[in-house]
Amino acid sequence: MKCRYLIQLAAVFFCVQTQAQPGAAPFSTIDLPALCKILGTEKRIIGLGESTHGTREFTSIRTEVVKTLVTQYNYRAIVLEADFVPCEKINSFIAGGKGDIEKLLIDQRLWPWIQEDFLNLLIWLKEYNQQHQTGPVRFYGMDSQYTGLFAKKDSVLLHDFETGTKLFSIIDGSGNPREKIKALRKLDDQLSDVPDSIDLEMHYYLLCYLHKLSLAEKGNTDTRDENMARFVQLIQKKYGDSLRMILWGKNSHISKQGPALNERTAAGYHLSKLYGNAYAAIGQDFKEGTFLAVDYENKTERKIKPFLLKPTRQTLAASIDFTNTPFLVVNCSSLKESYSINAIGAIYVREPGKKNAFYSKIKKDKEYDYLIISAVSTPIRLLSSYLNKMQP
Repeated sequence: MKCRYLIQLAAVFFCVQTQAQPGAAPFSTIDLPALCKILGTEKRIIGLGESTHGTREFTSIRTEVVKTLVTQYNYRAIVLEADFVPCEKINSFIAGGKGDIEKLLIDQRLWPWIQEDFLNLLIWLKEYNQQHQTGPVRFYGMDSQYTGLFAKKDSVLLHDFETGTKLFSIIDGSGNPREKIKALRKLDDQLSDVPDSIDLEMHYYLLCYLHKLSLAEKGNTDTRDENMARFVQLIQKKYGDSLRMILWGKNSHISKQGPALNERTAAGYHLSKLYGNAYAAIGQDFKEGTFLAVDYENKTERKIKPFLLKPTRQTLAASIDFTNTPFLVVNCSSLKESYSINAIGAIYVREPGKKNAFYSKIKKDKEYDYLIISAVSTPIRLLSSYLNKMQP
């Protein structure tokens, strides 16, 4: 069954979707190999997004993009929407097979990545590195949410006592959160003055406390994405402009969405400002089907269950006829008007009509350069070892 699925996916990957809807769609499309060629020859940093964290097709398509960019276009860094410290251990597995990869995935604590298809991609990256030891692929986490787990004071001081002391003199000192944030950003800049000496782990610790302080500021919802963009910038600065990077996360993080009413400023916005056309945002969406998500009515229990999409708004995907293809790659610069796309992420409401907040607006290529839109969604397959651990 698994073999047949991979064969079908390979066939999809090489099909020419430009011919799928002759004269029917109010936008232009390209096939996936053509998209990879554009990303491989014209871009340096790309964001690969998803409208839900629980759709298997999104992982499958991104996996093919990653493999093509790694093998044919010299992309050498994968940067995940997850914390840096646990991803460093995953990097050790990719670099030399160190550790139990299933346990390492569980330890990073984010269920969207604790799944079979993502596990298989990590194993493929490890095997690739074994065969290409002079140009290995690195693996990073760009998020900074879990301060209490991965950035405890004793861990910071053990890593670098001198810099850690400076960090905590700010955090534990006098002043309001805004003043402390300003001081931490100044320290962050100072620590990155010399590219060769950039300590990514120390910067991660600093960004964790920036995020923690920002939570005390009313209305400050942008620091998390600012931190993601900053961490990508630090990786790029440390290893130079020749390092080509793939960011893997939710649409709303890799999007070029800038400041707007009721919208968070995305990490991709900052990256597009920093790197211009060298950055590309590739979103993903789907028309219909089932996906995994956290049950909104049971958020405190973090219960993950399959949901059938029950749209309350017309989306771009809903307007597409997928008779001849399982997915399309839309060139967003060709869109003639504004559209809605799904923006579900990790949490879904049983009855979406109660809280119609799971959509975002797109206008031409302001938010995304390309959208990969699948006909259907099927749920990701969480690792059995993780499901067993979650059992009461």
